[in-house]
Order: sequence, then C-alpha cells, then structure tokens
Amino acid sequence: AVVLALWGHTLVERAQLVRKLPARIFGRGLLFILVVPIIAIFALITIVGAPVGLILSLLYIVVLMLAPTAAGLLVGLQFTQNVQNSHQPVPYFGQLQAAVLGLLALAIVSFVPLIGALVSVFAYVAGVGVITASHLTIDTPLKKK
Repeated sequence: AVVLALWGHTLVERAQLVRKLPARIFGRGLLFILVVPIIAIFALITIVGAPVGLILSLLYIVVLMLAPTAAGLLVGLQFTQNVQNSHQPVPYFGQLQAAVLGLLALAIVSFVPLIGALVSVFAYVAGVGVITASHLTIDTPLKKK
C-alpha cells in the first residue's frame, strides 16, 4: 500500500507500457536481474568502486523487493482493464484493488505445476522491467530496421 501511495501513478503508467512494448519491458527486467549483480561484484572488488558496488547491491535488493508489487499491479491492471474495457486513469483505491487482485491471481496460478512457475517467473521479471523502465513512454518510437 505504501509503494502504491508513493509511486502508484508512475507504476500504472509503466505497467500500461507492457501492452505496447512487452519485449522491451521483459528484456529490461531480465537484463537488470542478470547484469547488475555482476557489475556490483566487479565494483566491490576494487577499492575505488566499492561504494558504487555497495549502492548497486542495495538498489538491486530494493528493486527485487518491489518487483512482486509491480508484477501484481501489472496483472491486476490487465484483469481490471480487460473487464471494464477502459484505459482511464486509475485512482489510488483502484490501484490497490488491482494490485491485490493481481497478487492473488499470481499466488493461485503459482500452485499449478510447471506452468505456475513459468508464469510467476515471467511476471516477476516483468515487474522488475516495469520498475526499471524509467525513460520509456507510451509514445517511445520503435526503431525500424
């Protein structure tokens, strides 16, 4: 509830990006999960980079702790917007309802063998991607080859 009160509007905007840019969001989350620990370890090895490594490690922990909330909000918004068939701004109480609904849905799906684990991991990585997608907007142009 505190996360939604502080950054709810931003998370909702970024969660709506998943409909337009799902590969970018998922890729950004996967990249963050895989690359940041390696960079932090290399930075911690050096004396000069130790403060940077410590900050990166703490940032990594915070993002991983917030990812389930973002994933729940993401899934909940997909449910509620598909049911209501609208894409209007979501008030705080609606964000809280969507997050609880999404977290409940992810918890129920996680009990299904194999598929539940895949969906849970995908949602978690997408949650990390939503948190780290700071400069992407809905109007971000896609580069064409």
